[in-house]
Amino acid sequence: MRHRSIRAVFNYWNALRGNRPAPSRTEIDPRRIASELGDVFMLDGAAGDYCFRLAGSRIVASLGQPLTGKRFGTIWLDAARAPAQQALESPIVEGEPILIGIRAYEPVATEPKPISGSSLRLQPRWPNLRPTGGARPVERRGQLVGAGEMLLLPLTHQGTAGGRILGAMALFEAPALPVTGPQPLDISGTRILGRTALPHQGPGLVPGDLADTIIARHGHLVVIRGSGAPKDPANPDN
Repeated sequence: MRHRSIRAVFNYWNALRGNRPAPSRTEIDPRRIASELGDVFMLDGAAGDYCFRLAGSRIVASLGQPLTGKRFGTIWLDAARAPAQQALESPIVEGEPILIGIRAYEPVATEPKPISGSSLRLQPRWPNLRPTGGARPVERRGQLVGAGEMLLLPLTHQGTAGGRILGAMALFEAPALPVTGPQPLDISGTRILGRTALPHQGPGLVPGDLADTIIARHGHLVVIRGSGAPKDPANPDN
């Protein structure tokens, strides 16, 4: 955890839960994390369809769109949507907090903009570099404008850890210019923060290409999809 707000929110949540899997929503006191509220959000909803119940002002400014009532999956690039939903399963299903490395892109222009007296469409095309089981279509992205972290923490609701989600999101550097439209996110890595993998003890973020191969989680352990390629006995390094 590199960002101050992310560390502060995690430490508050971790101290609040004590020896329990998670604290309840009613135990969260906004005054205890007043400096971080601009980076905090809350998710709730039916399984697999979580929406933003609220989102801090700095998150809204960074993403260039209001989030209240929107589905969690709508803030991601198409290629990152499935990995983001898989990451969300960690606090919902396993009751384990998870740290997500994020990258933010400026919106792709859809209307002609004059440049030096001429009118051009600014629609850069970025190839998707994380194929999983076949080629994916080319996805249009804007310019990379920043990187940061997102934290998803389970809250107990109706006796179930993960019935609500306390989240925090922050970029390491604020955008140089005001965001003029929805700014989509990509995933650069994930890391489950179980009790045996606290921030100062566990391994680093799972890289984005490996995160795509995760097919199951059991506590702080993950199961990844193998390549399926047979090993050559003549070449032990294969």
